[in-house]
Amino acid sequence: TQAEQAAPVEPPAPPTPLPGSSDIVFMDSTTAQLDGCRALSTVRFMHNGKFSDGMIALRNSAQQINANRMVPLRLVENVDNQDGPHFFQVRLMRCPKPSAKEAQTNG
Repeated sequence: TQAEQAAPVEPPAPPTPLPGSSDIVFMDSTTAQLDGCRALSTVRFMHNGKFSDGMIALRNSAQQINANRMVPLRLVENVDNQDGPHFFQVRLMRCPKPSAKEAQTNG
């Protein structure tokens, strides 16, 4: 049959992290408000492949719009099938950088 003759589908190559994307971290919404962060966008997508590859894609999306923090709204890892689909929904935030004095005080 035609289905038997079709070549096997190769999974997509893992995404390459953009420079600086590994610096983008999660924070809770209360801390984001207290720190004076502003919401830039909300990202929601499903990913087929490894959950960690989806996290790289998520951080790359944040890096592309100059976000430096993410507030998780919903992250669902498919534990029954490591190849997905996995669900990601986060609010991308831009937070002010602490001054050198604040960084020393807060460790």
